[in-house]
Amino acid sequence: MARPHNMTVCRKLEELIRSGGESRGGLLPPERELAARFGVGRSVIRGSLFELERRGRVRLVPARGWSIVPLRNAGRRRLKRILVRVPFLLRAKAWEQQAFLAALCRNSSEFFTEAVFSFLERIADADELISQVRRGELQGIVFLEEMPGDDACLRLCASGIPCVVLNQEKETGGAAGCGMDFHDIGLRAGRLLADAGHTRIGAVTGDTGTLIFSEMLRGFRDALRERRIELPAKWILPIPPDEEESGVLREMLSRADRPSAVFAMRDCRSAQLFRAAGELGLDVPGDLSIISYDDITWPGAKEKALSTFREDIEGMTSAVMEMLRDWNITGRRPPSRKLRAVLVDRGSVRRLRPSPGPVTDERRQ
Repeated sequence: MARPHNMTVCRKLEELIRSGGESRGGLLPPERELAARFGVGRSVIRGSLFELERRGRVRLVPARGWSIVPLRNAGRRRLKRILVRVPFLLRAKAWEQQAFLAALCRNSSEFFTEAVFSFLERIADADELISQVRRGELQGIVFLEEMPGDDACLRLCASGIPCVVLNQEKETGGAAGCGMDFHDIGLRAGRLLADAGHTRIGAVTGDTGTLIFSEMLRGFRDALRERRIELPAKWILPIPPDEEESGVLREMLSRADRPSAVFAMRDCRSAQLFRAAGELGLDVPGDLSIISYDDITWPGAKEKALSTFREDIEGMTSAVMEMLRDWNITGRRPPSRKLRAVLVDRGSVRRLRPSPGPVTDERRQ
């Protein structure tokens, strides 16, 4: 029969173990001291310690007491199984998410690792997942795009088990993350347009309260500031990614003082720009130059010859697998990673002045 335990006491004991401040030669304080500290009976302490023993965090040493099992020793396991948490059901046009899941399948196979996908809205039992990690049944958790702020996910991070955010586009809430270098993408997009001779430049963005768009816009502003080019507020347009038509885009492009070049923060917004330009009889790149980011969210990008900074889905997925592997080997959280995008130049940026060299020194594909 399983011994009863108190989850609050279990959490406090885990915090004590992680802090290491009360360890006496690798041993926890005696049960009577722990009971007095937490204001509970000794039976509650003992039941909670047996629960932590089941999770692989402590072990009872006869005649000595409760010994802490170091995470680095518990973590020296091959990366056998990971949980991939997808926070939403896939839509029909979820090109990016579908590509990430396919890449995870390929890369987990390269690491001889089983990937278990969960599409549940919330993690129901964080304690069970923590127990699976302690028992060696699970070696880590991958959160696609974001780390939810609910109590269960925060507990997973606080427990010290390997948790990594793949395709980090928002703040991770303290978890390790792997994503693209969005500031660098915005910086290079601005320099590319400025070096091509454009001075009337706009930006089509998403919610600038999120990391991806705030960082890309910051890098874009930095590049234009370097070239002493103004970015008027009226030419910074936040547009939903799935709008079929946008009146604000047509309004901007129909003005006499319209921009000659636009940075679209995702290819799906480039699709809207191409559509609006076509409705107004504007040619890309003859009348309007467009540089974009992702090379995934608009299937027609290649046919329309859109130049874009490619989102490195394979690179991010492989990096996350490496981070989880290293975490399990060393017992230490790896640093977060940012990947640099590659420019795919298909010719949607027109040069307004002659130049002896290419638009930039970026690698092309």
